Amino acid sequence: MEIEGLLTPGPNARPEVVTKPGTDWYGLRLVMDPGEVVLGLPEDEDGRARLATFLTELGRASYFLAGVLDPSPNHLLMPGGGTVLSDATFFGESGPGSRPR
Repeated sequence: MEIEGLLTPGPNARPEVVTKPGTDWYGLRLVMDPGEVVLGLPEDEDGRARLATFLTELGRASYFLAGVLDPSPNHLLMPGGGTVLSDATFFGESGPGSRPR
């Protein structure tokens, strides 16, 4: 299926993992605010592997583009920048990554 269009993220845009209850079907919903797109699990023999490969490439491209759009050294995705697990300033002094004194 070929669909072409441009969706830009609104203030409440977010990705969500979605499922169909009672099945092992998964998808990635991109809530764009307004509008949404679901990238779904193909139902053929190699669908799971194909979607996993696609999502891995999507993650790599997203990581790269996030760095291009916000190249500041403190960006959470930049090498040497903060990370969820190690940057106490991101969470405050008592958050994850903080060390007992």
